[in-house]
Order: sequence, then C-alpha cells, then structure tokens
Amino acid sequence: VEDAVTATNRILADTKQARMRFVDALNRQANIQDKTLSLRGQFAHVEMEYRRLNQRLRMMETKARFAKGLVTTQDLNKLKDRTNAKYERVSELETLLGAREKMLAAANRSAQNLKKTVKDKDEMMIYVLRKVQRMMRRLYLTIGS
Repeated sequence: VEDAVTATNRILADTKQARMRFVDALNRQANIQDKTLSLRGQFAHVEMEYRRLNQRLRMMETKARFAKGLVTTQDLNKLKDRTNAKYERVSELETLLGAREKMLAAANRSAQNLKKTVKDKDEMMIYVLRKVQRMMRRLYLTIGS
C-alpha cells in the first residue's frame, strides 16, 4: 500500500508540474500570437504605403516622359528615395514576420505536446488511483472478515 501511495504522490506531482508547464506554454503562445498579429497589421500597413508610393512613382515617371516640365527631376528623385526606403522597411518587416510565424508555430507545437503529456499523466493518475481503490477495497474486505 505504501508503494502505491508513494507512486500516487509522485504521479500527482508530475501531473501538477506538467499542467504548470502547459499553462506557461499557453501563455507564451498567446503572447507570441498577439505580437504576431500586431506585426502582421504593421506589415500590411507598410506594404500598402509602399505600393502607393510605387504607384505614384510610376505615374510621375510617366508624366515626366510625356509632359516635360510638369515633374522635376528633384521631385522624382525624392519620391524614388522614399519608395526605396519604404521597400527596405517592408523587407525588414517581412523577415521579422517570417521569424514570428516560425516562433508561433513552435509555440503551438510545444503547447500541443504538453497537452498530450498532461493527458497521459491524467490517464496514468486515474489508473493508479483505481489500483489504490482496489487495494483499499481488498484491505477493507480482509479487515472486515
């Protein structure tokens, strides 16, 4: 009986620890997901700005070819610089977003693995508790006889 109680206590401690790690993993996953969603929004906004600048640049280049004097070379160069800077920002955010997506996928896998671990520990705990109950019933019947 002592061995069963010791095993039950050990499994209970393992189950508690697994649940705590699972909760930590879920919190980490939620945090990463929030940051990823924020970064996605930021990326979409900056990408849209880049597309608008690029479209405006193409329109100005077309005007410069067909309507000389309406667009100065200085204005065109300023817009090209702004467009190039925005493109660099889009590239940076795209790289960061890719890394965040990978972190989120890893956090999701970690949470799923810990969920399975907790389930296995729960099943083991139920098995041991049933075994202890059977032992106690036998002991009760032995003492009662």
